Amino acid sequence: MGACSGNGCSAVIRDTDELTIYLEKFYKEEAISQYLEKYNSGFFETNVLLIDSINQPFGLEAGYEIVGVELIEDKIDVSLKNTKIGGEDVLTLCLAQISVPKGYV
Repeated sequence: MGACSGNGCSAVIRDTDELTIYLEKFYKEEAISQYLEKYNSGFFETNVLLIDSINQPFGLEAGYEIVGVELIEDKIDVSLKNTKIGGEDVLTLCLAQISVPKGYV
């Protein structure tokens, strides 16, 4: 199977301003608005968002599966497994999103 991996742009997002700043690196205004509808100020009252941009082989659907999550000292390590075969010639950007209640981060 081809590789899927973070591109070094992971972040812990605590409010809509941080989310907007992060998304502006990769997306146009229309896509940002859709994310802000999902992750609005009400969401951030009780949650934080762990986010990473994943380079994956072709396609708009997520081509990865989370296979493990570990808390090591003050770092959260999320292990991914590629779920698509082929298409390594064309990489697409997929935004991995994990919501965590505020008490855990």
